[in-house]
Amino acid sequence: MTTIYLVMGQTGEYSDAHEWSVKAFHKEEDAVGMVEEANRTIKKIIFGLSWNDVYCTVGSEELTEVRELLQSEMEKLDPKFHFDYNGVRYFYVSVPAKLRS
Repeated sequence: MTTIYLVMGQTGEYSDAHEWSVKAFHKEEDAVGMVEEANRTIKKIIFGLSWNDVYCTVGSEELTEVRELLQSEMEKLDPKFHFDYNGVRYFYVSVPAKLRS
């Protein structure tokens, strides 16, 4: 039995909560690295803004540009990337796996 490390994305709350798998790794440090990279990328793009600001871009060309940049940059790391007014959270879980030899 071996362990794989699955990076997950999560957004929403209560009945609107949504979770998805992003990528699996053989090494825990690789999963940690991806979670850190995703969080760094998000913070760099939305620096100083709330998730609600970025999510509710109606009437703001500047916020629309931020949202579009966030979407395009994050889709490079996570093709299923999406968020709501609560933002998005990345984490990883360890999963026991039996791999065929």
